Amino acid sequence: MSRNDPFPPVTTERLLLRCAEATDAAAIADLMTPGISGSVASWPPVITLEMAGERIENARIAAIAGGAMPYVIVRRDDRALLGWIAVNRIADNATRGELGYWIGEPFQGQGYATEAAAALIPAAFATLGIQTIQAGARVDNAASFSILEKLQMRAFDERMVYAAHRDCHELCRYYEISAGDVPPAD
Repeated sequence: MSRNDPFPPVTTERLLLRCAEATDAAAIADLMTPGISGSVASWPPVITLEMAGERIENARIAAIAGGAMPYVIVRRDDRALLGWIAVNRIADNATRGELGYWIGEPFQGQGYATEAAAALIPAAFATLGIQTIQAGARVDNAASFSILEKLQMRAFDERMVYAAHRDCHELCRYYEISAGDVPPAD
């Protein structure tokens, strides 16, 4: 953990989740592709180094303020940056957080998102003091629904969500899990 991290890293058997930092901008920019962006509402299809740096800075500001846990997902054996995962406190309901994640295309299909989310969820409950974590995906995103179901999250809502970078509203299904349903973080 660097001296400026607002919270400690989280480790799993294969992964290190650590607070995103400025030096991650190039890897984040390289991994964000139209294929990834097409599945997430808030990331543009192409991200410049400057845009990645700004996103990381804003995420760190939110973390320092106690409103987010923005992590990069790093493979422990070779230190490759695989993707992004975060829990952000919901602005109009301080007891809820929203889980968001993506894995770079070369690293998909290997269980990294599930492993990272399973580690981050209990850490977010403990660190942010929230009671419920929700996550949503477009109704055609079967891969994300599979991850959420493996995490024992329950479907609870479908609603239209504005995807700014696609300039449209999309039907999304939401899942949730309560703090009492998850064992505490190690």
